[in-house]
Amino acid sequence: MSKFKAIIFDMDGVLIDSESHWLDVEKEFFGVHGLEFTKDIQSYMQGRSESETVVWLKREFGWKDTLEEITE
Repeated sequence: MSKFKAIIFDMDGVLIDSESHWLDVEKEFFGVHGLEFTKDIQSYMQGRSESETVVWLKREFGWKDTLEEITE
């Protein structure tokens, strides 16, 4: 029998609103790459997984970096 009575899963934004922190990082990331972080880009990326977003970034902007390099 398990010692646990409950497990809490924090789906991003449920217990801690981290969206504003992600927004700061995304703006900086795009700025470093000489791109404007638009509302359309933000809308596309919001709620998607990191891997899905990185694949999209490569395709959308023609980046030659590997998935690992972009993720870093």
